[in-house]
Amino acid sequence: MALDIASMIQPASVVAEHCKILLFGAPSSGKTTLAINFLENQSLNNVGSFFVSADMGDQLVFARLMQRYCGIPFKEILHSIKNVEMSNWRKPLKDAWDLVMTNFRNVGFSFTSGPSIVEISNRIDAHEQATGNKVK
Repeated sequence: MALDIASMIQPASVVAEHCKILLFGAPSSGKTTLAINFLENQSLNNVGSFFVSADMGDQLVFARLMQRYCGIPFKEILHSIKNVEMSNWRKPLKDAWDLVMTNFRNVGFSFTSGPSIVEISNRIDAHEQATGNKVK
């Protein structure tokens, strides 16, 4: 007898609404890439989301986001973020930054080492109050 998995899966909008999704896995297993793809898709569909990184700082995450939109090596992007005034960035970097700001406009970000679940919930609540948008 064949197992019909598709009939057991609910649409993602029903399953994931108002849930906290945590991704755990080995280093370099694709957790951040998966999260970025999910968050961008949600944001482009005007759904509020929130990204918490307990180990990657804001510069690393935003360099990865920018790398998606330009052909510039990661280390060069990271160097520019850390050491060069944004007004002096090369045009491809500025364009990539603008795309990140547009495509992730409905995403809140938090970068704190080792936050508790309560601290994460408090940051989400604060983000919702500040923006007036609910995180789904």
